Amino acid sequence: MDVTSPSIDVGTDDRGQAVVALQAGSLPPFMLRLKDDEARHVANSLLEILNAPRDVRSVGPVRLATPA
Repeated sequence: MDVTSPSIDVGTDDRGQAVVALQAGSLPPFMLRLKDDEARHVANSLLEILNAPRDVRSVGPVRLATPA
């Protein structure tokens, strides 16, 4: 499913658990609570995107992969 939200918010909830908030497809916006290893995977993936050349970052919709 394609991420369709204009932004993806990454942070912590009121209990300090890592969360990602976004919208995908026709679903309403939602928040995912992440385990530590999942949060590290998301953070590392975002760093890869941010460190990539600009033309690579503007290719199209983002698909979030789950950690193996």
